[in-house]
Amino acid sequence: MIKYALTFIILFISTSLLAIEIEGNKLIDKANKHIENMEWKEASALYDIIISQKPDSLNFYAPAVVASAKTGNYNHVVEIVVISEKNGMALDSILNNILTYTTKIGDTNIYERTILSLQEKQPWFEKLFNRHLLEYYTKRHYNIKAIEIADRIIKSNPANIKDILAIKANCLNELGDIDSAAIVMSEILAIDSTFYDARIYLGNYYYLKAIQLIKDTAEEIDEKEICSLLQQAREFIDIEYLKAKSPYVRDRLKEIDKLCNPKEKTKKDKTTTYK
Repeated sequence: MIKYALTFIILFISTSLLAIEIEGNKLIDKANKHIENMEWKEASALYDIIISQKPDSLNFYAPAVVASAKTGNYNHVVEIVVISEKNGMALDSILNNILTYTTKIGDTNIYERTILSLQEKQPWFEKLFNRHLLEYYTKRHYNIKAIEIADRIIKSNPANIKDILAIKANCLNELGDIDSAAIVMSEILAIDSTFYDARIYLGNYYYLKAIQLIKDTAEEIDEKEICSLLQQAREFIDIEYLKAKSPYVRDRLKEIDKLCNPKEKTKKDKTTTYK
């Protein structure tokens, strides 16, 4: 009799759990349907229920954030992320999921605004937020915003910043401010004299300045100034490990030698050589 009673109890529990699971799946399907139909308020309400029932399921937080953000309620977005943290979700993982989901639906502005909203409420995670924002802005070539975040990181943590400086320099270069980019690259070399990208950039920087000077003063070439610029270019790239690593560096050094050592010193020959 006891055996039958236990069997009945187990069967009842299993059936109840299955029914709950089925109802939960129906709720998820309904919430997803609301998202497909851009019924954000309804989707947000359902995802609140889903998260309350499945708080340890990472994948439900991103659509919940998006649904809430689409209603303009970023206070609730922050609340959803806080709930995920309280249920053991890593903030890094939550943010990555939000980026993936918002990329999929073509609205990554939600990802950016979520981080900016979280920064106000959780300033103790500033380092993590800045890292996510810098990567986001850099990949999308939002250079002005990327430079702002890079400066913020450099100010808060001046140690071990050469990679951040390199990102800043590249952003400045993309904005067309090559002189400022060169200054930042020089700062990198003051920290690490072997930094490959900085040496290549500065070598090119001074080489191209010399070439531009040649074009601008074709009739009255200032050989001394041109060779000074080319010599500066050489100092940055005439390094054994650079020459061994890059045929481009070896070719550029040959060009510098050719430009700085014309065979004849007549004005005519100099003009021909520098062209």
